Amino acid sequence: MILKLLLNRGLQIKNTFLDSGSGIKRYRLLSLGVLFILPVYIYAQINQLFKSWSVLSDNALLPATGFVNLSLLGLFALLVFTGIPLSLHLPFVSKDLSLLRSLPLPEADIWAAKFIQGCLINSTLFLYFGLPLLIAFYINYEISAWFLFIVLLAVIAFLALAYAIANICAILLLTALSAQRAKYITTILVAFVFVALWAGFQLFRFSQLDPISTSFNPQRLEQLAQFNTHSWLDLLPSHWLVNIFSQSAQNHPSGAIVRLFPILLVTIPAIMFSFILTRKLKTFQENRPALIHKHQTEKHLEKKRPPFLALLIKDLNLIIRDARQFAQSIIFLIMLMVFPFIIYEKNDLLSLFDFHAFASLLLFTAIFAALSTVKLLAIERKSFYHLKKAPLASQTLFGAKWFTTYATFLPVATLALAILSVLSSAPLQFFGIFFIILNGILAGAVALGMVVAIYFVNFNWDHPRNMLHSGGTLWLMLAIILFGSIDFLILALGYMTDLFLLSLLLSTGYAVVVFLSGTYITQKKLEKLEWIY
Repeated sequence: MILKLLLNRGLQIKNTFLDSGSGIKRYRLLSLGVLFILPVYIYAQINQLFKSWSVLSDNALLPATGFVNLSLLGLFALLVFTGIPLSLHLPFVSKDLSLLRSLPLPEADIWAAKFIQGCLINSTLFLYFGLPLLIAFYINYEISAWFLFIVLLAVIAFLALAYAIANICAILLLTALSAQRAKYITTILVAFVFVALWAGFQLFRFSQLDPISTSFNPQRLEQLAQFNTHSWLDLLPSHWLVNIFSQSAQNHPSGAIVRLFPILLVTIPAIMFSFILTRKLKTFQENRPALIHKHQTEKHLEKKRPPFLALLIKDLNLIIRDARQFAQSIIFLIMLMVFPFIIYEKNDLLSLFDFHAFASLLLFTAIFAALSTVKLLAIERKSFYHLKKAPLASQTLFGAKWFTTYATFLPVATLALAILSVLSSAPLQFFGIFFIILNGILAGAVALGMVVAIYFVNFNWDHPRNMLHSGGTLWLMLAIILFGSIDFLILALGYMTDLFLLSLLLSTGYAVVVFLSGTYITQKKLEKLEWIY
């Protein structure tokens, strides 16, 4: 029965793809192709790194093992945190639960199917980041094919254990919170964990491990070689998995089998304990008295606010109320704050356009702001139809949405610009110049985001990735890159012809034209927008 439930879910995904229009199919195939490039790129980089270490040292297995161990440790932590919202959704909030529980199916079969489904979904991170790492290790250190079964079993146990721990954490949260509230909190927590791991990996300076790079630091290899010597690692599943690979690389079958037992002996009881807690939780929730919510009078509705301010507050509330949108905003803003520490270079640069890092920061700010803007229409869902009927000028409506993103990103981007200026020892006038350029880039990018949103908006979305119809995100990225390239070209030509002040004025005027044009196009399209769901 469990297999039938899983096959039925697979058929649902297949039918959803086949019943889509040709444009949506092409867009999804293109998205899959882009996602396929990521693990291939990671494999190529790590493979080259391992080969360089083999040439540099006869005992390259030690730093390679330490590198894999450290990477899997971070990945395991991320799998646990990302699995918690998934564990809250699939067995407790999923829309198909009412139908499944109305069928003559054992509760254990439903739970097992949901557990396997969640484990498979949660393992996509491992396919993108962990699998290329292990394949590179497997190929470079010539692990025998006889070990593949042991390695495969260990990887499955590793992934199942991460999701089982996430499931246990989710159940413990549900003893104190509702499923929706717990899912909101954990989604925000995952955003912070994701950014922390991303920032840690970026600040680690991957180039310092590459002997070909000018930033190569031999001490980093020594630190990686000594990483496996820490005694506390013996308690972690990532270390158990690395030990299996290490024994396989040294052609020790008995050592690999022996080191397989700890991860199996922990994974199987963890899954069973998760199921027992789920049964206990169901009994606990049935006997727990219903919470009585005291509905307070919403005094803020009695206040008469200007339409622009009321719309601005409404948009901010919509973002904060949706955990996935709020988490995405947090990720974007924190990444902008960390970005200066990653891209700056310690050089005594005297020329304005030697600061390539400033242009990169401005471009990433434009991309993040545009990606946040395109969601502001779809997040309204079907209620936007009623908002359109309200006695509001379209300039006020879209002006509030434009200002929501602009006011959110401008302070953070300005602070990031100041940090980058200090790190790069840039003169104060450079900060002022790039601050002017930042305002123009941000204003134009948000306007372009509104244009793409009004043309590709999907108000009947079920997941944030479906807020735009097929091709919307691709057109948005192309528009932002083209807009930024033209702007930087104007500035570069002015700098090379000693007419930089004139080029700065032209750049600002160009941004104003893009902003006004985007606003005008958006308003005109709103009048012709078809409200079909």
